[in-house]
Amino acid sequence: MSVAQALSPELVLVGADLRAEAIAALPDRSLEPYVRRDAIPRAPREEPSAPPASIDVAFVTRILVYSAWHALLGALLGVGVVLAVALALLLLSLFAA
Repeated sequence: MSVAQALSPELVLVGADLRAEAIAALPDRSLEPYVRRDAIPRAPREEPSAPPASIDVAFVTRILVYSAWHALLGALLGVGVVLAVALALLLLSLFAA
């Protein structure tokens, strides 16, 4: 294989000699930009203690009212669709006869 020919990732996976040649062809660069920042050990910070989670009654009430309102709207829409289909079938049966 000539030096000018580029190695594809698939060829590198095929053989160990191609892998070694590809590694040797890599430029000598610092790996520091590729190191994860959280991999560097640091002194642990003290986390502030969070207050216990409480349920906001007003928020839950708003959610329940919102859900009930949309359930009512959905029921009214469903009744309207059923009535419209029934009326259309009734009219079709009257005019088809």
